[in-house]
Amino acid sequence: MLMCKMQHGPGDDWNNHRSDVANLTRYAERRWDRDLTWQVINPQAATVDDLLQAPVLFMNGQMGPEFTAHDRQKLRDYIDRGGFIFSEA
Repeated sequence: MLMCKMQHGPGDDWNNHRSDVANLTRYAERRWDRDLTWQVINPQAATVDDLLQAPVLFMNGQMGPEFTAHDRQKLRDYIDRGGFIFSEA
């Protein structure tokens, strides 16, 4: 698993560029000569262990994400346990 694309509100702002992570994964596969995959993950439904299945969480969008205090704590725990959040506006 190369990375997860984080689904977040408001609306579909998290998915403005639908092929972004797919294209990056395909590029990394060619460069590293390995079969890789990616997935969309909803942090509200996921546990920290679910998030840790991927070393990188990719988050994008033009609006600020709508996370609850519980979601923010899960993301902090993800980082504390070695995860990396890559964010792009």
